[in-house]
Amino acid sequence: MKPTARTLRFEQLHIDVARNANDDFNPFHDKNRLRNIRDNPFAGPILLGFQLECLIENTLRRFRIEQAEPALIEDEGLRFSNYEFKF
Repeated sequence: MKPTARTLRFEQLHIDVARNANDDFNPFHDKNRLRNIRDNPFAGPILLGFQLECLIENTLRRFRIEQAEPALIEDEGLRFSNYEFKF
């Protein structure tokens, strides 16, 4: 089965909610302070790491469900997933 292309996008609201929930003051996440960073290579705010990790985990979970893998996972006793994220 060929995967379908989808565009997934975080809006500034998603970044701001996460920042405010954990007192993140990193200027790379702040649309107002971002322009004050010298030699900043980014055109706009970047996600918090855990937001990207959650997106990846959820995307993989949904893909496995679409591929009917939960039955295989149950049958084989595969209780864990391993991921390594490097930023």
